[in-house]
Amino acid sequence: MDNVSRLDQKARNSLPLFNKSASVKDHFNTGSNYLREAAGYKRAEDYENAYLLLKQYSILIMEQLPTHPNIRNPEVQDEYYFNKEKCQGPILAELENLKKQLSNSLPSRPPPPFASKTPLPPPPKIAPTPQPTTPTSGGMLSSFSNFFGGSKAPSSPNTLPPTPKGTLPPPPKYLTNPPPPSNNTDKYAYDNIDKLANNKQVQEKVGGGVSNLARNERVQEAVGSQVSDMAKNEQYQKSLGNSIANNTDNKILQSIAKNETMQRHMGNVVSKTAGNKEVQQKIGAKIATTAQDKETQQKVANGLSTLGKGLWSGGKKVGGMAVVGAKGAYQNYQNEQQNNEQEKK
Repeated sequence: MDNVSRLDQKARNSLPLFNKSASVKDHFNTGSNYLREAAGYKRAEDYENAYLLLKQYSILIMEQLPTHPNIRNPEVQDEYYFNKEKCQGPILAELENLKKQLSNSLPSRPPPPFASKTPLPPPPKIAPTPQPTTPTSGGMLSSFSNFFGGSKAPSSPNTLPPTPKGTLPPPPKYLTNPPPPSNNTDKYAYDNIDKLANNKQVQEKVGGGVSNLARNERVQEAVGSQVSDMAKNEQYQKSLGNSIANNTDNKILQSIAKNETMQRHMGNVVSKTAGNKEVQQKIGAKIATTAQDKETQQKVANGLSTLGKGLWSGGKKVGGMAVVGAKGAYQNYQNEQQNNEQEKK
């Protein structure tokens, strides 16, 4: 019996008896532990033990889990197919690579200090709160990233990937850096735009309005539904996968991110997260708190002032729209001031 055949037999014999009464997610956590330890052995150049643990992970996912009575539960389907695809792709390729390393390998080394002597216990069960299903729970994607050499792509399941650079053209210069006023009319407009943007009452009203809007359940649900529906769009899913692929140098993770099935899984995760009422409420509360912050209101005011001046300047170049808009805004401000003075009288 050659070295690889011996390890294949050892992997089966040393696997604990498959417990069908344990939850599917507990078995996913066990698989994640196999991957973490395999990555440690590989870094220590102990290819025999790395192969052994990857083989056990493959047997768990491909042979044992399909016999679990709850494997067809929709809540675990995404994660199961995520693991299954990895076993049929990168894990299988890595096992073949390790076989070559083992062709003239030395006898098995003692376990390195990072290896756990006893199986890790399953995580404590949390109160049954509805949570969006994610194919990366249990640290599975993190374990893949560690095993295959890391990645610049984010590993947190609730974090959206960064937008690749160069996707959007830069904004017109007159919006970010408006030119100085060229005449008295420009100066008059600039001064009044500043007064409007920096008026404390206007800032507080805008901030309060945004805060109330963000706390409105119907608004939260409508925004969440829009994001959820968008995440089911194939073009969005492809864009999400390409974004991850463009932000990693790892070829294996690039191929995973560009896989259409994987992209569909990621879209489902975003869709379920955006449609979750608890997530919507948390985001709404955060926006509401930020909108009422005085420092934030001042920053927004500065931005609006710059934007207003830019539109004034740019509008003269492309038409009279910015002039009409600025005059209308200032007229509304003047009317409000007059109404306030009359109320005081």
